[in-house]
Formats: sequence, C-alpha cells, structure tokens
Amino acid sequence: MGICHSDPRVVEASVRSLRTLNSSPLTPSAPIFDDSLIIPKLVELLSSSFSNAECAASVLSKCCQGPEHQALLCNMGAVNALMPLLVCDLPKIQLPALLCYATMSFQNGAVSLAMKSASHQGQNLIQIFTKLLSRDRPEEIQLGAAKCLTNMHRAGAISGQENRPLLIKILATAVRMCKWDKSLTVRVEAAETLAFLIEEDTDLQRTAAISDHLIKTLTGFLVKNGLDDSSYALMRESAFKALASVGANDEDIRKKIIDIECTMDHVVSGLEDPNTNVKLAAVKCLHSLSRSVQQLRTSFQETAVWKPIMKLLQDASDNMLTVASSALCNLLLEFSPSKEPILEAGAVNLLSNLTRRQETALRLNGVWALMNMAYQADDVTKNKILEVLGPDQLFSSLLDDPDTQVTMKTLGLMRNLLSGREVTVEK
Repeated sequence: MGICHSDPRVVEASVRSLRTLNSSPLTPSAPIFDDSLIIPKLVELLSSSFSNAECAASVLSKCCQGPEHQALLCNMGAVNALMPLLVCDLPKIQLPALLCYATMSFQNGAVSLAMKSASHQGQNLIQIFTKLLSRDRPEEIQLGAAKCLTNMHRAGAISGQENRPLLIKILATAVRMCKWDKSLTVRVEAAETLAFLIEEDTDLQRTAAISDHLIKTLTGFLVKNGLDDSSYALMRESAFKALASVGANDEDIRKKIIDIECTMDHVVSGLEDPNTNVKLAAVKCLHSLSRSVQQLRTSFQETAVWKPIMKLLQDASDNMLTVASSALCNLLLEFSPSKEPILEAGAVNLLSNLTRRQETALRLNGVWALMNMAYQADDVTKNKILEVLGPDQLFSSLLDDPDTQVTMKTLGLMRNLLSGREVTVEK
C-alpha cells in the first residue's frame, strides 16, 4: 500500500493519487474507511509536509460519511492534527482543513465538543475559526469557517444565548456570500449554510430577513439567467432551503417572500422538478410558507399549489412524504380554500394509509391532517373518514400508538368527528 511505504516519495505520490480519485463523486468512500491501516496513516500525514497534509485532509473530508466515520477521525486525533493547518496562512492548505472540520462536526455533538476544547498556540479552535471570518480572508476561507462554526452551534457546542455576537457575525458572513458578485459555488454554499444556521432560531431568522436585501437576493437565485441545468438546480435547491428557514416562524417575513413577483410560481415549478433534491427543497419551502393564514387564503389558492403536492404524495420517498404531508396538514386547515379540491382528489385514502405506517412522523402527519379535515366538515366527509380509516385503526392510534403526539391528535380527530367545534392547528 503506497501511503504506508517507507519511501516518502511513494507516500506523496500515493496520497496525491488518492486525492485525485476521491475528487470524483463516483468514487466510493467506503474503501478508505474499510481498511484499518489507511485512516491512521492519513491522520498521521496531517502532521507531515503541507503537501501531504493538504491531500490527506481533502481525502478525509470527501470520504467521511456519517457518525461512525466522524467518531473514528476524532478518536484518531484528527481534531488536533488539523489545527496547525489553519494557522499557516496558506489558503490552499487551510481550505481542505476547514472542509474536514465541517464534515466531522456536522450533526455530531461529541465531535463538536471535542473541537470546542481543542487549542493550538494559546488559541482555541473557535477563536481560530472566528479570525478566519475576517473580510481580508479569501471568500472560500470565510465561508468554510462560517460552516464549521454553524455546525458546532447546531450540534450544541456553541450556545445561542452566550455567543450571540458570534452567531450574528456568522450570519453576516453567509448573507454577504450570497450576493451576485460571488462565484456560483460560494453563493450556493452560503445559502445552504445560512439555512442551517437559522433553521430553528426565530431571532436569527428575523435578523436575516432585514440583512442586506437577503430575501430579494435569494428569490433571484430562482431565475435561470443563462445558467446550465446543473448549476441552476444547485441555485434553486439552496434558495428554497434558505427561504424555508427565513420564513419558518414569522408571518410578516413569509408575506414578504410571497409578495415578490413569481415566488409562488417558482415554488410550484420546483415541486415538479425532475431533480429530487430541488423537489425536496421546494416542498420544505412550501411547508414553511404554508404556515401563513393570509397566504393560504390568497396566493396558495391562486397557484393551485395543492395539485403538485397531491401528486407527490402518491409516490414519494419517506423523507419527501414526511415534508409533503406536513404541508398538506396546513392546506387542510378549515379556512384554506384548497381544502375542498384536496378532498375531491382522494386525500382521505392517502392520509388513512399514512396512519398505518411504521414511521412515527408519517403516522402523526396522517392523523393531524385528518383532524384538520374533519374540523367543521359536513357529514359526508366525516363518514368518509370513518369508513376509510375504520374504527380498529382509529382506536389503535388512540390506545396503542407509542407516540404521545399521535395519541393527542387522534383525540382531536375524534372530537372533530363528533362535534366539529375544536380548533385546528397549523403544523
């Protein structure tokens, strides 16, 4: 095996070859981690020459897939081994190190905490990342540092309350990198990073919404402007994700997004896009925007957005089905004009089938949507729900389901079937 050879020239040639091979998305990552000798050697090479370290970091960042790989790299000492690469002031060396840190920390609390406690030459890793956010750094370096800090924050290693100024700085960096004077790759990565950063933080969503015309910038991503199909797909996917996060919790922000000309048309076309990633991102955006009471009564009716959603629900992956059924819950609220045509399109059968699925999220969405459907419904609709769902499944959801939320929504469904006086709840 070349990278374990005694001749350093063979080692360098081998690690360069590995980097080249793994630069292709078609190269499988498993073999690198399946061989017990390769990972320790690659981590060792991080402390070798800059040339070897750059190649080793690139390979590790490309091949690290999932919690087991992340934990292995952390246990092998990659967190500390990468730190000297960040302070070398050579962007070609810093960037693969940042990518490796970002890959290791994504949705991994243990690795993120290990990164938080790491230090080099009197500086901890968070301080080093923060310095790399400086505007005098190359754009890719700023964005790489922002992504690492975002991942650490979302994994619980950086508190939102104690580190508010830092989060605002990360947000400002991501917003700035979305502008049209940046490269397409940078804009896409910036929008993805921003979406993840603010996804669950209402205050950050509000700050983002008033930052440097961000909403107008993101909706601009949805216009093709001469891009080739693959580049346009990346732009649309990242824009839908970011818009979904920005508008997740604030009615005024959602209205601001929808009021921009053709936004809803772009969302609807995204629901029918042949690219699965674009389609899923568009469904997430629709789900976020469908929380708007006012827009359910206007824009959503005008664009007949329920049609592609119902089509999606007929044949979708579990991930797509979960998000699409969440959006359907909102489209079935009592005041939504889409409710009647959705009923006519066979929603009762579809939702009843969801209540029988093994996945908790799908069972919950099925019962939740049926509860909304039954609110103040006529006897024909209620009888249809009872007939299709059946008393056995209804009582099974009530008495046997292990998830408390499913039980509570089933109670709501039963009350609405009996009286029609209970309030529906947006999802």
